[in-house]
Amino acid sequence: MEKQYSEAQLLAMEPVDVYKLVLDEKINRFPRSLFFYKGVLNVDAIASIVKYLFEVRLEWGHEEICNSISNEIFYENKLKFLIRNLLNNSPYKLLEIVYPGEYKPWELKNSPKGYFNRKIAIEAVKWLIEVKKKWARDEVCKNLSCEVFYQNNLRGIFHIYFDNSVYKALNAAYPDEYKPWELNKVPLRYWNRETGIEAVKWLIEEKKKWTRDEVCKNLTYQVFFENGLRSVIPLVFHGCLYEAINSAYPGEYKPWELKSVPKKYWNKTTAIEATIWLIDDKLNWTKEFVYENLKYKVFVEYGLAGMLDIVYHGNIFAALKAAYPNEYDLSEFIIKKSNSSNSKIYTQKKLLSMEALEVYKLIINNEIYRFPKGFWNFNDEKNFDNARALIRYLCDDILKLEDNEKMKMTLKDFQKNLLSGMMNSLFNNSPIEAIRCAYPELF
Repeated sequence: MEKQYSEAQLLAMEPVDVYKLVLDEKINRFPRSLFFYKGVLNVDAIASIVKYLFEVRLEWGHEEICNSISNEIFYENKLKFLIRNLLNNSPYKLLEIVYPGEYKPWELKNSPKGYFNRKIAIEAVKWLIEVKKKWARDEVCKNLSCEVFYQNNLRGIFHIYFDNSVYKALNAAYPDEYKPWELNKVPLRYWNRETGIEAVKWLIEEKKKWTRDEVCKNLTYQVFFENGLRSVIPLVFHGCLYEAINSAYPGEYKPWELKSVPKKYWNKTTAIEATIWLIDDKLNWTKEFVYENLKYKVFVEYGLAGMLDIVYHGNIFAALKAAYPNEYDLSEFIIKKSNSSNSKIYTQKKLLSMEALEVYKLIINNEIYRFPKGFWNFNDEKNFDNARALIRYLCDDILKLEDNEKMKMTLKDFQKNLLSGMMNSLFNNSPIEAIRCAYPELF
């Protein structure tokens, strides 16, 4: 015969022991006042019984509870009265009683109906990033995606409150702390001229904090790629890096100041513009200063080597003549080593009037850096006489060679001694012909 329990006896027992009697069908129901007495829920009794159900009877942890809790679980485990009559069929309300603050409604597979609003949706986004994932800012940018919302039971919130937009969700939770292009994917149809310009300015001023010189030195397509802006150049700026920078800062940069100019940019018109910019705007040189200091390396230093090679085949005088017609006289250009201590000034015109040996001595004494342009252009007897004198001076006075050693001279020997122009123009780079000219008696 089963033991009979009075209500007073049951209320005196531990709630879990009473629950065990119900489960074993030794009593038909819980005492009426076990869960609810005088209008107040007995939180301690409810908590102890539900914890026993989850942690002992079902052996559920946090994840199993989130995935499996439902009204049916309570019905099947003889807690129908508790969940239906006292808690209005709300498993989440029950969890809040048993595990206050440990569960969020969106963690449950079956989220409570009518619970969510925009404020709670924003709270859910913050919880996902800060509590669930514990992501730093860089990890948010790298990893946050639609799938992350789906995998964490936030599909409904994501769809209803943020239109399935990762950026809208993130910006709602952290207003203006993230830019759309910092995320893995930019929102569809996001890019236009206005957003493109905003992105370029953000990259230079906020992300990189570059000075003007640093922009010129470092800005490349790769910099855009590495900072989430892979698509902005082709979609907004027609694949042109210069168009991007000029749109953000109109007229502040010239194409040739960047690391690379746009394809097919150089022509006679753009080359003239660049030459005038270099001399008048960037260097602000007087005519006399141009005569003395303009060299190929000046164009190289200011990003104009490509222009000079493409349009003028490396000829600085052709560039100058195109930019300033009839203004500069080639014969007035000064040929002088910048580090020379010699106070004398040698123009092309003056050097062309001097004997070859005199000019050569200036070169080897490091006072000028080359023969004047056109010095070896004329294939006449005077030039061969000049060449003969230079070769004899090189072999007899500088190198002090025996006759048999002269016959072994190589082109490299002449080039090393700054006579490559002479060798190319008069002797077709043949050392034997040069020696034959200077020492016919050896042949």
